[in-house]
Amino acid sequence: MVYVTIKESSKDKFVIVREPGIVAWSLLIGAVTCGLGAAYYGSDYMIWKIMYVGGAVYIGIACLGDWEVCEMNKDSGDIKLKRSSILQKTLPKYFQQHTVVSNLNEVIGVRVEEQEVKYFGKSHQVVLLFSTGICLGVTDSFTYGSSSDHYLIADKIRKFLDLENKAAFATTVNDIIDNEDTSSEDSFEQIDPSEVTTEEEVVDDSITTGVNN
Repeated sequence: MVYVTIKESSKDKFVIVREPGIVAWSLLIGAVTCGLGAAYYGSDYMIWKIMYVGGAVYIGIACLGDWEVCEMNKDSGDIKLKRSSILQKTLPKYFQQHTVVSNLNEVIGVRVEEQEVKYFGKSHQVVLLFSTGICLGVTDSFTYGSSSDHYLIADKIRKFLDLENKAAFATTVNDIIDNEDTSSEDSFEQIDPSEVTTEEEVVDDSITTGVNN
């Protein structure tokens, strides 16, 4: 199963899409077929047959998964993560689509996170790192299988955002700031503590001078 599909890749826009695969559609068709078969060949009341079909459709939709879109636009400076189920796609007036919008300029890194689930193996997810400290996955959930697709998508996102040059520029700026701070400390005139006159000493000298006069 492919992790995501690159729908658009240009200088200013990068869009990846994740859709239900063959396995998910097969489960939906299988569940609906079982429900229809139980209703057609069963001798129960009509209400039970309707429940068979309705339950089968519900299970099939639950196994189908969601449609996910990650859109990065340099012109608007936004990242849009959209997620919609089959009901939200077929009945958009009644079911609102889930959308998350973030600032593209705050992305400072991309990595692939790994999660191990007992009896199922390892799953992976491509995650965006923001300067604010938050992490945001380009997909809503981890996926099983080979991690090569995940690392390939992560590399493409890095190239699109030009994160390597940004990191080099940030390192250069930090080095310049550190050098300026070091130069300021070195050029600061060192004063002997014995040469420092406190306020109390000045007051004492004034009192002594007044008494002598």
